Amino acid sequence: MSRNHHNVNSGGGPYRETTDPAQAQAALNPTYRASSAQTLPEPPPLTFRCLCGQVSGVIDGNVGGRRVCSCCVCKKVTGGTHADVLVIDEGQLRIDRSRLTSFMYEDPHRYSNNARINRCIQCGTTIFSEFTETTPSLLKVFVLAVCAT
Repeated sequence: MSRNHHNVNSGGGPYRETTDPAQAQAALNPTYRASSAQTLPEPPPLTFRCLCGQVSGVIDGNVGGRRVCSCCVCKKVTGGTHADVLVIDEGQLRIDRSRLTSFMYEDPHRYSNNARINRCIQCGTTIFSEFTETTPSLLKVFVLAVCAT
């Protein structure tokens, strides 16, 4: 079996879906309960913050799922083989960006999209990355920063 050197997942892309949306919401927010009906109720917002508490915010609406990403950006940001992330639309994120520092990661080999990485100015916790080449802009919020409310 041949392995693509920039994608260790067998799903064909850098993402591997780990749960369905209802399971992702329930895992991140113990007070969330999906109904047995086809339509999921609007979940309560998820909150997140950095390690020092200087940066915090809210994710509104349904989260499409929790994913393990092994793209080049996530490997560089975490210093490991993958990142545990929530992929959301840019409009779902409420955050004061004045306490963030960011830098642009451009993949010289083009294995993944270019991304702006956003971290806390004080403690350096990676909060989210923005993919500038997608429409609408997609964000990866790193699960390390998400808090159960």
